[in-house]
Amino acid sequence: MKKILLFRHESWIEAPHLTDLLSKFEIPYEVIKIDQEDTIPSDINNEIGGLVFLGGTMSVNDPIPWIQNELDLIRLAHQKNIPILGHCLGSQLISKALGGKVAPMKQKEIGWHSIDFCKNEKAKEWQGKIPNHTKILVWHHDEFTIPKGASSLYTTSNCKNQAFVKDNIIATVAHIEVSNTMLKSWLNIYGYDIEPNGNSMQTIEQIKNNMQSKMQKMHFMTDTFYLKWLKFIYNQDSEPKLLKKIQSYLKSGSCLCGNITFSLKNPRNVVNCHCEECRKFHGNYAAFTKAKQEDIYIFSEEQIKWYQLKTDQAKRGFCKNCGSSLFWKPNDNSGICVSASALDTPTELKTTSHIYTNNASDFYKINDNLEKYPATMKNTNPIK
Repeated sequence: MKKILLFRHESWIEAPHLTDLLSKFEIPYEVIKIDQEDTIPSDINNEIGGLVFLGGTMSVNDPIPWIQNELDLIRLAHQKNIPILGHCLGSQLISKALGGKVAPMKQKEIGWHSIDFCKNEKAKEWQGKIPNHTKILVWHHDEFTIPKGASSLYTTSNCKNQAFVKDNIIATVAHIEVSNTMLKSWLNIYGYDIEPNGNSMQTIEQIKNNMQSKMQKMHFMTDTFYLKWLKFIYNQDSEPKLLKKIQSYLKSGSCLCGNITFSLKNPRNVVNCHCEECRKFHGNYAAFTKAKQEDIYIFSEEQIKWYQLKTDQAKRGFCKNCGSSLFWKPNDNSGICVSASALDTPTELKTTSHIYTNNASDFYKINDNLEKYPATMKNTNPIK
């Protein structure tokens, strides 16, 4: 399997969300540590599948020898059709290598800022289910121009050129690669760079406020971008098994009217529940998949109406507007069951079993060969 090269420019600016994802897929990668004077390769052999360029506090216009080496490497990779991914400084390096310009902004842009996707076809293709006004983390002093032949991806109110795509290249000035832990360390190490001034720079307290929730929602966008980019490297011809894992990793869905959209990672296969509560809530037995609490992203949560069950063990969520039955959420926060019918197709999921078959209604029969449980699956064996 081809490996991915990551170019790190400072020891404390890494890409934990990306490397975690690569590890989950068992994709090999190597970190070229510029901060430790690692050698930048002058050529790209057949073992390399893609290049990733990370952030840094320097400017691409600084007279630093390795900057020119990376610019040359980016140009070579583009000539050889090698996929490239850039974050912050990395995106500016890609812009400059492909003919764009990088210059200081009138004001720094630091903090969580809402984005608006552009109207061009490439932006629509990359946006997928990502809602407009998603908040992303940005921390930059310079702004790039869009290289010739590239398409602008999204903007913020303070910076028109936030991201671009060109062929198998994606460059974003945002720090979509961060984790909660790394951002906290940044605020300790580099917090002195923050000088709140107008709308473009937030205070440290504002950046920390509700950080986990903001990070989780941003990572839905991150995963959408990363998975699409990885498919340029690992395709049906080169790695069909890995491609299938990549395609099934992130699933999206919505209610009928579209006011509520959601995405979940690694959903389990489908279980049909025949309990009376499910039948009355869904109008028939319920087909549920499930994900961990931290692996589901729900947008427009204010559009969900939660109904607390009389058993006080869980609550059910439906859309306030169209009434779509979507979620079953236990009070212990052990995970969220999601209506499999609300997922976009193809789901690539399979129905594996029936539960609470003793509570099934009398107008249908359960005649398939799937496992059947008279009540819950816990501590019980399926009936034949």
